[in-house]
Amino acid sequence: MKGLSQFKSFDFAGFSVGKVYQVVGISDWIDRDTGNHIGKRVTVVITQDNTAYVFKSGQMFTNIYEKLVFKVASDANNFAVGDSVVPIDAVARCYGDYNNLLSITCKGIRVVPPQAELPKAKE
Repeated sequence: MKGLSQFKSFDFAGFSVGKVYQVVGISDWIDRDTGNHIGKRVTVVITQDNTAYVFKSGQMFTNIYEKLVFKVASDANNFAVGDSVVPIDAVARCYGDYNNLLSITCKGIRVVPPQAELPKAKE
């Protein structure tokens, strides 16, 4: 069967609960087919992960220090390397052989002040 992935959605807002994203790189986002400039690619690392995951077979995990790329559909540069940020109107989709990769696009990036501790996700 073909085209099944277009019916699968990813709850990025739920995934982001309890996480802090810190900017580690900024580059231009260029369309691969046309070469046109689309916006910015903002590479972030998860510096805090307090998400309440459901563990299978007792195997615990975290996504702390994993890198993600936010593809921002604008050239707004109101953020810098080292800033803690949240994406605005983010849409994510899983891809890869094991659906273990995320493609994330958003309308913008908002800088958030550093916090001593984030609240834990609801269990």
